[in-house]
Amino acid sequence: MDTTLGLVSGALSTASLLPQVVRAIRTGRTTDLSWWWLALFAAAVGGWLVYGVRSADLAVAVTNAAMMVLISMLIVVKTRHSLAAQTR
Repeated sequence: MDTTLGLVSGALSTASLLPQVVRAIRTGRTTDLSWWWLALFAAAVGGWLVYGVRSADLAVAVTNAAMMVLISMLIVVKTRHSLAAQTR
């Protein structure tokens, strides 16, 4: 029961980041995303991912692995658009 609750809660928190990722990819606008926020959020999620793996907590590990993928996508999109803006 606890793992199921963790997985459902993790899926909901991960899904909450999806609209931002979709919007950033679709519009290419990422100026409202702070580099500091991305770095801090990635560090926090990375820490939780390591914790989930080391403690064999499936819900924590899976949720944070998915979150890390989404954060990485935001970082890639922001980097591409930042570099494109510099060349203009």
